[in-house]
Amino acid sequence: YEGWCREGEARINWATHVDFIHNLIRGCDPAPGAWTTHKGEKLQLFGSKKHLARTFGAVKGKTGEVTSVSAGSLFITAQGGQIEISKGKLGGGKKLSAAELGIAAGTILGA
Repeated sequence: YEGWCREGEARINWATHVDFIHNLIRGCDPAPGAWTTHKGEKLQLFGSKKHLARTFGAVKGKTGEVTSVSAGSLFITAQGGQIEISKGKLGGGKKLSAAELGIAAGTILGA
């Protein structure tokens, strides 16, 4: 039996494989919420889907980079593919859809 997941274990390391990040986000949803940083503020991520790349060359962007933003999703690069996020919570605010977070494509998270 593993104890409750705490904030320290919920921090996302974008250099790890897409499978690990996807499972971390799913396991921390809804609480405590897997998190990273955006412009020095805590950003919690929810509603994860993973998209594996067949080859290393097929992976778009740098690790932790937001490569695409749509009305319902935010795509973030990780080792071996991309993570699609549907909701997030920036700082002390409330959960918002990916588009409402105001994060632009090209942003590097966790830097």
